[in-house]
Amino acid sequence: MQRHFVLSTRVSCLVILLVWADSLAAAEAYQWRELPRRTEEFYDREGVHGIPLHVDEPAGVERVGFPMSTGIPFPKGALTSTDNVRVLNPAKQEVSCQVKALSKWLDGSVRWLLVDFQADVAANGKATYFLEYGPKVARRVIPGVSVAEDSKQIVVDTGALKFTVAKGRGSLMEEAWLDTNGDGKYSEDERVISGPAEVFLELEDRGTTTTRPAEKVETGEIAFWRFRTDPKDVGVKESWFAADAAEKDWKRIKTGYYEDQGYANYDGYSWYRAAFSVPAALKGREVRIAFGGIDDFGWVYLNGKLVGHNFVEGLGKTQYDVPLVLPVSEHLRFGERNVLAVRVYDPHYGGGIWRKVLVEVREGDKWMPAAIACEAIPEDSRDKPLWPTHNLSGRYSLGLDRESRVEVETAGPLRTTLKVSGWLRNERGEPFSMCVLRLNAYAGKSYVKLFHTFINTGDPKRFFVKAMGVTQRFKPAAYSFAFGVPDKPCEGSGRAEQAFTLFQNNEAVKRWPKFDQWQPRFTVGAKGTELASGEMAEGWADRTAGQPAVRRVAHCSSAIRRTADSAVSEGH
Repeated sequence: MQRHFVLSTRVSCLVILLVWADSLAAAEAYQWRELPRRTEEFYDREGVHGIPLHVDEPAGVERVGFPMSTGIPFPKGALTSTDNVRVLNPAKQEVSCQVKALSKWLDGSVRWLLVDFQADVAANGKATYFLEYGPKVARRVIPGVSVAEDSKQIVVDTGALKFTVAKGRGSLMEEAWLDTNGDGKYSEDERVISGPAEVFLELEDRGTTTTRPAEKVETGEIAFWRFRTDPKDVGVKESWFAADAAEKDWKRIKTGYYEDQGYANYDGYSWYRAAFSVPAALKGREVRIAFGGIDDFGWVYLNGKLVGHNFVEGLGKTQYDVPLVLPVSEHLRFGERNVLAVRVYDPHYGGGIWRKVLVEVREGDKWMPAAIACEAIPEDSRDKPLWPTHNLSGRYSLGLDRESRVEVETAGPLRTTLKVSGWLRNERGEPFSMCVLRLNAYAGKSYVKLFHTFINTGDPKRFFVKAMGVTQRFKPAAYSFAFGVPDKPCEGSGRAEQAFTLFQNNEAVKRWPKFDQWQPRFTVGAKGTELASGEMAEGWADRTAGQPAVRRVAHCSSAIRRTADSAVSEGH
């Protein structure tokens, strides 16, 4: 018997409620609350299953065709093909959707499904969409976002917006057109961008520290590892977990996100290995290995045997931020060499063994660090002095990185994602910070959404990041846009060399555990001057002629929406 639970997930400025689970024990582990089965929403009719997707609009703005993305877990064997999925609107009519299997069970069935669709919701309203799946379900083929790629650039066309991103320049949009008259074509007078966007960082160098700070390793801690990526997922087949596996091509790494240690552009499978010895005197005692966190999925092997993992079988749900504690007394070789191997799968964002790993022994009713001896790992270039001695203050730009990369990460009918990655460098070519940017383009929409990750491994006592952001030049005098604000509307027109800069700080990161209350703060500025700030950035402000700063962009009327959308990123 399947039981049903509610999981709340915030997507952009809307809320989706997913209702699904197959195990009461698994659900209780996540402290989900059981709901009464509502037969008018859940259905199972002759092999066609329906899961309700509850969409809330909390901002008081009517949403028409608002892009939604959410993940849905499936029990083993429930969904064998992504072809057998579709989305229905509240009237039970099929709407366009895009799906992708994020992970699968060992039998090949889908474990986690990423679903994109566009929702219509009244201001402060609620709407229930349905995800249908089953062997009898077929999804219609839909036209949508088109992507063309050659050796020099990528061209994306949403049907309302067309833009180009050049390869090898570390830039975002270089050209863009809006189909303002709706004729399905893009003419020269519909060009809205006159030059590439710049991703930048302003750095203040306050000292002369040239090496990494000394690492403090606790007794019982495994702090350093041998590491290698496994993009083709051959590690299990080739027994990389074996105690006697060859380690010639493995690199030295420390506990922490591997993206911060030279693997910024990698998502997928990877492996960690560490060798250590446990005193023979501890034989017969209770010993455990405690992982503070493995992001996202982790399989742990000790001396060639699988001893545990950090996900729930019934849901395929990762516990990347939950400690994994494994009793290992029966698998240890006391007084001899032990090999700990960890297979990691990270589909996106930060990944790896990101929190401390301790070998502990029971002392009465407490667990204490064991006096282990870790095998030394030869150093490589990642352990050499990191920063030059001269002053590094100045402006750093992704556009100065000639080795930057742009790729089509997702190409779908409803959403296309371009991934831009590289180093922020100064005019001397010196790198400071890695960054990864993702541009999301949506079918029928005249705007894109930008998601960014800046990776700063600099010495906080020496370096101070004064500002970071993105600037974009619009076409001179040929394009205008309007903002509606609660008390004083203002208008601006494009001018030569005009630029807009959006800054966002990490004030909210400290409150991350309180996710329901989390809102990123923002600052809008021009030429280094702060113009406006607030809890959520929703648009750009034209300050070329000194107009009042826009603190919060209100909902634009349909008459100006098409021109406003290029300047307003709704829901950000």
